[in-house]
Amino acid sequence: MIKNLLRKSKIKKTSIERVEPENLTQAISQLTSTVESKLGPVAKAYSFSQVFKTFILFGGFITAILINWKTDTLEIKKPKYVSQIKLEGEMTDAGGGSGYNLAKEIQRADADENASAIMLLVNSGGGSLVQGETAYSFIKTYTEKPLSERKPLYVSIQAVCASACYQAISPADKIYAHKSSMVGSIGVRMDSWDFTGLAEKLGIKKQILTSVQKKVLIDPFKQLNDEDEQLLRDALMMPMHNNFVSAVLEARKNKLENDPNLFNGMVWLGNDAHAKGFIDGISSTIEVENELMEITNTKNAKSFNAQGFSLSRLLGGIL
Repeated sequence: MIKNLLRKSKIKKTSIERVEPENLTQAISQLTSTVESKLGPVAKAYSFSQVFKTFILFGGFITAILINWKTDTLEIKKPKYVSQIKLEGEMTDAGGGSGYNLAKEIQRADADENASAIMLLVNSGGGSLVQGETAYSFIKTYTEKPLSERKPLYVSIQAVCASACYQAISPADKIYAHKSSMVGSIGVRMDSWDFTGLAEKLGIKKQILTSVQKKVLIDPFKQLNDEDEQLLRDALMMPMHNNFVSAVLEARKNKLENDPNLFNGMVWLGNDAHAKGFIDGISSTIEVENELMEITNTKNAKSFNAQGFSLSRLLGGIL
């Protein structure tokens, strides 16, 4: 009895009679209806997925724009800092030039509203006088401006700042060094090898042809005679030396001691360099940093490197 009632309560499936298409148009229409009925849910899901992905990408794009806008807008609220610029290793013409790169970093720090002061951390035995002159000229022009139009520029000498390095930083507002720092070496050098003795033993002779008499003055397979040596001193080395001395005298003015040995090429340790006027005091790097933070009411410092890439400097550090 119950089974009969259950059978009667079931919904009978109705069969749909298939009508054969009379022409190609009806066939295509039937095929389209069949595909839509079978794949409708899948197509809807795929469509939703595409819309969702598009929404995510668009939303991410708008978010990036808003974040960038917010960062630019709130730039002035970032904490101030002392911009520390490092000058390390030999000053060379590679990578744009050490002096040029140093000048560009100072320029960057000056344009940065969040940089309250500029601190150069130098550790260089010198190098190209041209690069020393490049940095010197920029720093001198910069520090000649009143402090109301620029930022204080201090120097902290690490192990050594000699020759072109000292020329570069001499116009700074203040120069500090450690007691064991080596400072100075005001002078010009020119190096050359003499292989004439070795070449003679090996039976080697180099043929040199020039259109003029003084085209080749220094060559490792040619002995330098007294006349050419004096010519090199008078025409090249002494003019460069005099330019170097004049630049330091102009930068340090009344700070330098009246001592005929100031510019004899000697390097001086911190205390002697201070006594002779090459530096303004003995202070560690952290003390110089703290002094700049105090006078500019700053609590942070950031480091930057003024040196461009140089394969010779890299290999020199390894070897």
